Amino acid sequence: MRTFRVVAVLLVLAAGLSACQKPLPYARLVNGTAFASVPANAYCFDIQTTRTACRTTDALPGRLTVRAGTPVGIEVPAELRNVPWVVRLVATTAAGKTQAQTTPPQLGASYLSLTPSFGDNRALLLDVVALSAAGTQTVVVGRWSFLLLRA
Repeated sequence: MRTFRVVAVLLVLAAGLSACQKPLPYARLVNGTAFASVPANAYCFDIQTTRTACRTTDALPGRLTVRAGTPVGIEVPAELRNVPWVVRLVATTAAGKTQAQTTPPQLGASYLSLTPSFGDNRALLLDVVALSAAGTQTVVVGRWSFLLLRA
């Protein structure tokens, strides 16, 4: 009977520890009064060392309907102010080829406004990617995905 109690206590403790995982930070897009907010697909909680306490999820991209020619505000977690982050817009051409546009790295800010160019596309994939240096390489320490739908 005593062994059963010990096992039960260990199971409760293990469940409690897994429930106490830090929540993934959210990024948010704003267009007029509409917004979309999603947790990170990948995130390293210790941004400076990059490979400790990293988590990935299967979070679906956030969806935001945008009128062509209107700006989209991108807000990232405040802790990213100290690391460079970029916004990457990906479109598929009529010929089935992928085209990507990437903003210059943002540093010292947690907000960026840009006007996406849809061209002939009905949708664009927008990725927010936080970067950090690991030795001589640049590695991803955070990533959020959104689907922009042309209104």
